[in-house]
Amino acid sequence: MLKKDILKVIICVIIGFIGLAIGGIMYKFIEIPLLEGVITYIVPFLLVLLLTKKFRAEKYFNFTGNFSKLFSYGWYVILAGCIFGGLNFLSLQDKVSTSTDVFIGFVISCICTATFEELLCRGLIQGITCDIGKRYNHSTIRYIVYASMVFALMHFLNLIDKPYLIIGTITQVIYAFSLGMLFGVIYYKTKNLTISIVLHAIFNILGSYIVLFMEQENVPQTDIPFISVVIQLVIMLPCILVAYRIYKKES
Repeated sequence: MLKKDILKVIICVIIGFIGLAIGGIMYKFIEIPLLEGVITYIVPFLLVLLLTKKFRAEKYFNFTGNFSKLFSYGWYVILAGCIFGGLNFLSLQDKVSTSTDVFIGFVISCICTATFEELLCRGLIQGITCDIGKRYNHSTIRYIVYASMVFALMHFLNLIDKPYLIIGTITQVIYAFSLGMLFGVIYYKTKNLTISIVLHAIFNILGSYIVLFMEQENVPQTDIPFISVVIQLVIMLPCILVAYRIYKKES
């Protein structure tokens, strides 16, 4: 039984990575801003659906429940997103206008990204691994760590589109692990996947809206400076502490 469950997790990870890679390739050929997010995630969403049916994993996907914890548990996600958003705004030099279609497409893309990653990492992978932990009377936090590691490693796929962004990608992988820990604990405590999806989408929008006001042709293809690494990690690493406090508080 244990070997079968581990195999399920491995299959989910591999299929998830393949889906994201395919989506990243498709993104390069999309010329309609309004449909970028939807088309990019068609294949990944279909793969998650197939995995869910194959492993009869519907029980891991609960989208209803108490939403009162959205802010009490997710406050640091929103705060970190606002800080990133503020810093990005201050760093803008030459702002360009953006169309309504581009703006709506951007928001849809952020929501699709958050939804897919939460379905895969928190729904499937964390759900399956936490079930393993329950059967063997292991601490749940161990399996939240495993799911967060997968979530973090997925961000290495950014190098497909931006191979020059090595330090930036490694930094993102590190802070994605921290963020994944917080999302994982929030989902474990609330049993409501909608909350982690909403928080994830808010963070994506606040943290990356700067792309709407930049001329993509003029964006330098260089890695991020050391000071940016420090700032990002200082903002994001506390997510681990917040997650642990939430986990221990009501355990």
